[in-house]
Amino acid sequence: MAAANDRLRALLGAGHASATVLEPAAALFALLLLYLSFGFELSARAGAVCEQLTASLAGFALLRHALGACISGEAGPLGYLNAHRFGVLVSLSLSLSWLFEALGLLPFAWLLEASMLLALIDLVAARAARVLVFSSRHLRLAPALIVVLSFLLVIALGALLLSAPRASAPGRGLTPLDALFTATSATCVTGLALRDTGTELTTFGQIVVLALIQIGGLGLMTLASFFALSLGQGLGLREGLVLRDALNLKKLSEARPLLFFILKATLVIEALGALALYFAIGEGWAADASVAERCFSAVFHSVSAFCNAGFSTFPRALSRPGPSLEAFVASPMVLGVFSVLIVLGGLGFLVLLWLGGDARRRWARMRGLGSGLVAPAPGAVHVRLVLWTSGLLLLAGAWGFMAFEPREPGVRGACLGALTAGFQSVTARTAGFNSVPYAHRARYRCVGGAEQSVAIGDRGVGEALSCPGCGELRRLKAEEVEGGLSQASLFLMIALMFVGASPGSTGGGAKTVTVAVLALAVLAQLRQRRRVEVGRRALDSELVTRALVIVFLSAVACALAALALSVTERGRGPCGGDWRFLDLLFEAVSAVATVGLSTGVTASLSAAGKGVVIAAMFFGRVGPLTLVLSLAAKPRGVRYQYPRAAVMIG
Repeated sequence: MAAANDRLRALLGAGHASATVLEPAAALFALLLLYLSFGFELSARAGAVCEQLTASLAGFALLRHALGACISGEAGPLGYLNAHRFGVLVSLSLSLSWLFEALGLLPFAWLLEASMLLALIDLVAARAARVLVFSSRHLRLAPALIVVLSFLLVIALGALLLSAPRASAPGRGLTPLDALFTATSATCVTGLALRDTGTELTTFGQIVVLALIQIGGLGLMTLASFFALSLGQGLGLREGLVLRDALNLKKLSEARPLLFFILKATLVIEALGALALYFAIGEGWAADASVAERCFSAVFHSVSAFCNAGFSTFPRALSRPGPSLEAFVASPMVLGVFSVLIVLGGLGFLVLLWLGGDARRRWARMRGLGSGLVAPAPGAVHVRLVLWTSGLLLLAGAWGFMAFEPREPGVRGACLGALTAGFQSVTARTAGFNSVPYAHRARYRCVGGAEQSVAIGDRGVGEALSCPGCGELRRLKAEEVEGGLSQASLFLMIALMFVGASPGSTGGGAKTVTVAVLALAVLAQLRQRRRVEVGRRALDSELVTRALVIVFLSAVACALAALALSVTERGRGPCGGDWRFLDLLFEAVSAVATVGLSTGVTASLSAAGKGVVIAAMFFGRVGPLTLVLSLAAKPRGVRYQYPRAAVMIG
């Protein structure tokens, strides 16, 4: 009996080893199969073949987990179940679906299809997790470089999916460059759009954009690390260092608990946001929209707002290509939900974790479970800087917008002005939604004398327009261009965009704490103090240097991007003229800070201009310092020190 058990265990071990050898090819084949099934219109015969191959690969994934559980060793099947929760649950769902289908008891056909799809995703995710572990342990790549390469990989896959025929509406297919631009904008949670997401992308294309936003907002390393833990891969020292750099942490021990908090907080906040948006929009939904379409739209906008992406499936207004909430300019409920989601996503997960813990401590003291006041921890200084800086920027932005932009007279005008100003101040800090026109509008007149206002960028350079009545339109003089924000408001928005969100958040920009540290350093110099102090704590001089480097590199990136756009977009502005430099600077800062607002430059970009904006968005998302460190050589210590020298400054 013992010999038979040994032979059976040896046979199962050989089967599991064979499955492990075949797993890379199966995962690659599963990825290709998913791309063909969802990206192309297949014939009936090709569709049937894909279904059979999907079932075969799903069966392979099921067999892999079954063999793994049988030879789990000392941990036993329960230990394997705990280490591979996601895969085992998917395998269980697939087994039950096949059983119920064989018995004729399957209530919905899509349950089996969903189970097989999840099995393929589990197969691909398992291989991706092993690649993560292998690259960090054996290739010896710098953690910062792994973060950069992960974003490049996601952008490349997203561009490939968006270039598929089924990703765009018939006759509106994306060129490879447009697909790369859209994938970069979604992964870098920017929101700059060449095409209207709601009308020119199909549901599959919108799902791809949604997935890229979620991956880009949380970071591929965050999700890959979660799958590595869920799939039983574990995280070693180097993987922990990669995750620490991806989450912008100081201590390695903070990575794992923060990882699970990030995923739980994201799921809860986005779910509550989608539910609130569904009911807040109410009558604002399209009359022919089904419940499923409304639910998907609510989820899409909740994820887009929390990740500070700025993408929208609402029909675009005449004022601006891309995400627009102008239809809800007088709806405090809708703008309020968006504002809450944007602010929560922009505060940073460390701040949310600290605020949650502080609320629990206060509740415990109120119930008599705690005693005394606890001295402020080092993390409290970071939270204080984030909250104070964010609050001051929101108030300053809202006040400035109300002062620089005209509004309706009376109480209603004042209320709408405050609502609009508050929302623009919130969204300018990396979110990218707009409830007022940002773009210029060119005026046209038909032969019969009627006038029409068209947003700059809605039509290509030199493209003719047709009047519904007489069929002919002519553009008025170049100087007769209307619409858009005042130059003072645009400059204010540029300043808010440059600062951006907070460290460790889903947003971009130079970050609030970075700017606050520099402001405190300036204040310390003016007060002739050697140390930078805040909240009865002294900041390390290395923090001030790091903040200075980040602001300097961000400013240089914005300046270079604006300069490049002024060359590539010459003669592509309103009425065939040149864009104002302030518009190009606005576009450059919006790309580098991953905001997504535009005055109309995006939709009329040349091929070279698109390349400039793509590079700016990528540089802004991965972080100036992270990108530079990933390209720099490994630092070497020196055993000497030069004598000090004095130079003239100022």
